[in-house]
Amino acid sequence: MTTRERFSLTVKRSSDARVSAFVLEVMPPHESPRLLRLNGDQAGMVATSVHAILQRASLTKGWTGSRPIELEARVGAQIGLLLKAVRPLRRIDRMERIATGVAAMAGEEASYWYAKSDVSRGLRALRLLLASEDRH
Repeated sequence: MTTRERFSLTVKRSSDARVSAFVLEVMPPHESPRLLRLNGDQAGMVATSVHAILQRASLTKGWTGSRPIELEARVGAQIGLLLKAVRPLRRIDRMERIATGVAAMAGEEASYWYAKSDVSRGLRALRLLLASEDRH
């Protein structure tokens, strides 16, 4: 993550107003924008954690609307990390534990792990750290 990277989050909702998807647009300064997407049940399971991150940054106004929410770099990195970390998971308990752990991180710690998330085994290390209770 660079300080010039920009982030925009769109919260998609189903007809019954439940969260059905998160779409995070990551706009690096000299590259094409990338989309991080989390759909369906996974989006619903991490909605509380995403909301907590937005609430801490005083950005909950856009939570119920359909317009993208412009995010400061640290907040965008934290939400990006959360989406990347839970996307391949299937076990609900691990997904919730990791989402809660990422939401509880300080901005600097989340930025560090976001930078490591593109490095080989970076996300795996984060998942092991946050879900260590799974391993006995």
